[in-house]
Amino acid sequence: QFVKMRLQVKFMTGEVIELEIDPTIQVSALKKMICKKANVPHFCQRLVVQNGSTEELRDDKRLCDYNVSPSNVVMLIVKNEERMQIFLKNEKGKTSTYDVLPSESVRDFRARVQRQEGVPANQQRLVYESKQLEDGHSLADYNIQSESNISLALRLRGG
Repeated sequence: QFVKMRLQVKFMTGEVIELEIDPTIQVSALKKMICKKANVPHFCQRLVVQNGSTEELRDDKRLCDYNVSPSNVVMLIVKNEERMQIFLKNEKGKTSTYDVLPSESVRDFRARVQRQEGVPANQQRLVYESKQLEDGHSLADYNIQSESNISLALRLRGG
C-alpha cells in the first residue's frame, strides 16, 4: 500500500512544479500530469531522475521501478517535436507512407488520406492497435510513434 507523495519536477530553466502523485503510476501518467500543469505535450518530455545514477524514465515503467522518492528531483528536458513516418495500410493490403508530426490532428490526417488515397474522410475508419482514431484527438493521443502501422477500413453506409 503506497501513500501519495509530493514530487518536484524541475525544468532546465530552473522553474519547479510540485505534483501530488502515487509512486505506483506509470511514467506516461506522470507525463500527462505534467502536461496538464505545465502545458508541455507528453511527446516533448524527457524525464530524468538522479538517485545515485542518472536515468531516463521510460513511459512503460512505474515511478517505483526507479525508486523515486520525495527527496528526488525529476528533471524535465523539453525536446522539439520531430517529424515521423507512419504507414497506412488499406483493405487491399496496399501500404502508403505519411510524414506527420505527433501533434497532427486525426481530422487533418484524415484530410491527407482523402487527398492521397481518394477515400472521403467521412467514410474512413482509421484504426491503430485496435483503437479507432477519432476526430478531436491528435496522433500523439493514441501514442502513435515513428513507423506505426494504421489500418484504413471503409465505413459502410446503410441505405
